Amino acid sequence: MKPLGFDQSLDLDGLDSALSRLNIEPGILPEKGEMRDIASGSGYSIKRFEPVKAQASILCADCSFSVSELRHCAIWAAHAVSVYAKFDMQSHPDIVSGNGTQPYGSLMASNHVDMGSFIPYSDIEDRAKCARLMVELYSLSKAMDELAIICEEPGMVLIDGSILQTERALCRLYGDYPEFSAAKKMFEKVKSISGLAGLVEDSRACDICRGAGLNITDPLLFDLCLDPLEIAYKAFGDVTVCYLKLPPKELSYLAERVADPVIARWEFTGKNPLRNASEMAGMWMEENDILHTQTYPIRLADYLSRAIKTSGMIDEAIELYNLKTSFRHLRR
Repeated sequence: MKPLGFDQSLDLDGLDSALSRLNIEPGILPEKGEMRDIASGSGYSIKRFEPVKAQASILCADCSFSVSELRHCAIWAAHAVSVYAKFDMQSHPDIVSGNGTQPYGSLMASNHVDMGSFIPYSDIEDRAKCARLMVELYSLSKAMDELAIICEEPGMVLIDGSILQTERALCRLYGDYPEFSAAKKMFEKVKSISGLAGLVEDSRACDICRGAGLNITDPLLFDLCLDPLEIAYKAFGDVTVCYLKLPPKELSYLAERVADPVIARWEFTGKNPLRNASEMAGMWMEENDILHTQTYPIRLADYLSRAIKTSGMIDEAIELYNLKTSFRHLRR
């Protein structure tokens, strides 16, 4: 302890010791063949695949979301954007960066904003997840209706995240909240769409590895045991989970121009998930702007969803209704 005055500098004594104690090693891992046996023993089939480059139309959506916990309640704001694109393998300007090209034409977008309150003031975390999902899927459903008016129908509909984990999370919800029922209703409606795919950006699934006593994630397991252009897949009811070892591809911004192979977790509900996975891989191979397991249209939806600041929408509501903010916000 030391006296406090105008000099309020604090020491970092112990940082070096704390860094040295970090446990980031997964321990001894099995050989590659043993890891393939672990994956197969968990019900995953492994086979080769080839990226298929075929013209396709895509619809996807993403949503930005903010929650403000006020003194006596909480309010939320959401901005969802749906993007429609045609993969025609031609060179089109990248409208996000303003530089380079991307292989999608006929880009169109629609957006939807919404706000709500959490009353009673309980189970905010789960209700917020459901409110966000509800708005995002509503935007997707609305875009489908708008496309039907102009006689356009997407061949593939993409959502940002896991179809399987979202379904399981909705089934575990307990409570009679309007956000729960609305999210479940919208999810069932969207899940019935033909050609639905879920692109999981950063999967931290550990189901397989936990059962095998390994201290790593399932994506790392497949990254270590699969060769480039191999796919491991398993059906969970009407959802097929696919882990693909995507091959090296050219990237415009790297000096060496070629990136390392990358593992992707993609999920499909259609009758031909392996065909859908090959077509998705074909689209991914044509994108040279970023090493990312999500495709350009869904990244564009993510970018556009942030164009309207949802936190600013909440600030406007607080000012309009003279809402009492929590005390920690008054200390600024």
